[in-house]
Amino acid sequence: MRRLALLLCCLGLAGPVSAGASSPRPDAGIALPADWQGVWVDVDSVYDCATGALIKVTTQQDTLCAGKDVGVDPNAPPPPVIAPVPCSGTADATHIQTQCAASGLCGEACFYDYTSDLDATRAADTAFWFWMTAFHSTQIPPLNSCTWTRRHGTRVLTGPGACGAVPTGPSTWGNLKARYR
Repeated sequence: MRRLALLLCCLGLAGPVSAGASSPRPDAGIALPADWQGVWVDVDSVYDCATGALIKVTTQQDTLCAGKDVGVDPNAPPPPVIAPVPCSGTADATHIQTQCAASGLCGEACFYDYTSDLDATRAADTAFWFWMTAFHSTQIPPLNSCTWTRRHGTRVLTGPGACGAVPTGPSTWGNLKARYR
């Protein structure tokens, strides 16, 4: 009976991993420097760590705002843990480096380890991001995943308009009132 309860508990952890974006992703807790702010067009190549095989290639537009947290890899499965994942790292005008790690119990005789590391460099309006994200558990059957994401980004819009309200001229309210009289 205890083995059945353990199996059901550990199988319950597998749901969020296969569900993709249904679980919230941790943020690295490192504030993005103003030099990285803007709208970026990114091409992500995602690989399996164990085999080196290409899993997928995606293209998307991403808005990065100064002062917001640097996130973890959007292409990796989220960790099936409830507790926050602690992260540390540094960020400046040309380089971001973060390390996130968590481990703990996932049942009576089940342990898990989760890591997500980022190394990103920027030169003017181009950037290269490299994430390595791994999850391992001792449940039966084991739940393991490991991905590398290589992101090449090109900034297509800079300035405060990308992340906040666009300032208006002092005559805007008067012009608006005049139109509706």
